[in-house]
Amino acid sequence: MSRPPISIVGAGIVGLMIAFEISGRWPARDIVVFEEGPDPRSLSDLWHRFGATYSGLDARHVSLTETGPWTSHERLPLMHRRSADGGWNCLTDVQLTAGEEHWLQEFIATAEQPALHAANYNIVADLNREGLDAWRCLSAMHPELFSPTETSGCLHIVCANSDDLANEQRAEHELDPENVSSPYQSLPDSLAPLERQFSAGVLYGSFTVAGMAYRVKTLCVRLITHLETVGVIFNWNHRANWDTDDYSLLGADEIWAGGVSTTTSAFLADNGVLLQGVAGCWIALPNPGLTESFKIFGPEPVNFINATPVGPMVLLSGGYGWMGQRPYPEVEALARPLRVKFEESVARFFCKAGESLPQDLPRGLCLRPSLPSGVPEIRMLSRTGDLRRILCVGHAAGGFTQAPAVAKQVAMHLEG
Repeated sequence: MSRPPISIVGAGIVGLMIAFEISGRWPARDIVVFEEGPDPRSLSDLWHRFGATYSGLDARHVSLTETGPWTSHERLPLMHRRSADGGWNCLTDVQLTAGEEHWLQEFIATAEQPALHAANYNIVADLNREGLDAWRCLSAMHPELFSPTETSGCLHIVCANSDDLANEQRAEHELDPENVSSPYQSLPDSLAPLERQFSAGVLYGSFTVAGMAYRVKTLCVRLITHLETVGVIFNWNHRANWDTDDYSLLGADEIWAGGVSTTTSAFLADNGVLLQGVAGCWIALPNPGLTESFKIFGPEPVNFINATPVGPMVLLSGGYGWMGQRPYPEVEALARPLRVKFEESVARFFCKAGESLPQDLPRGLCLRPSLPSGVPEIRMLSRTGDLRRILCVGHAAGGFTQAPAVAKQVAMHLEG
């Protein structure tokens, strides 16, 4: 008996990896992917969208702590503080919608329960670990699709002072004791071009963690082309809607793997899912000669700055700013204080004393689809006979790291 076709909504990295996993398990099944944006193969490298996968230039990191629940009791004050004052809340000066009020209340309620945060942290850490292991396997099995730009298997974490170095190394070591190095009160030789750019004392020391860097857009383009060769159909420039069935194949399983722009928040809320955007910033600088990817631990709301050399440029990304349910044009205005903080931190680490960042550099924002708990929703919403509707949203900054692990969980739902 033939199995029903599958509709996947969202051609970001999560949706693409779901299509890859399913096409490998059940090559005879018809798969159609719907994506509201254009085919990325038709666009320049500088093109970006406000979602997470295709925003910025061509880089992404994979590591065990690429994302984690933000709802800890220690970080609760950040959601009551403006970005300009070192907080995460970009909506302090606007009237919140009912949905945003609900999201914030759930965030606070979760953060005030340390045991719940600890449980959520373990869930996300396990998902990150499974994702990192999966990327290693995929890179070895299919190098033509998934070869990383950083092949050493580790990423440097650089800190500005002794306290940050000790605290961050301790936290990473507790999570992954076998793969976290001892702290060094120096920078590796590979970061010498960076060290020459600023006055002594700006960066204190470093350590390494398990991880890799990827050219995310290049990987997605290769993956789309591969999926087409095995029969997957892509429907570009098609905005799906929960309330209509014009997007779906007749009698198809449905997998919703979109971001904040591709799902109907009212429908999600009716199913107990509060999905909203948390902004991140990115900027591309001329590469001073760096060859390895690394992270710099910075102050809130910047947090880690991910740095990835890509040819003549080095892509820098970081920052957290809760944007609720705002459309992207409004996000750009509300995120200005966050961008200022981010670029001040970048200038501190990547410019000589007294210098500022040029205004003509490529820069932008992304919106990470986030739930108040910080834990993604991967579950079956409904089942009618043999047909399933599966939800797969809210990966925040961890969508790339978690994508292959999430794809396996979705496949398990389809097998059930």
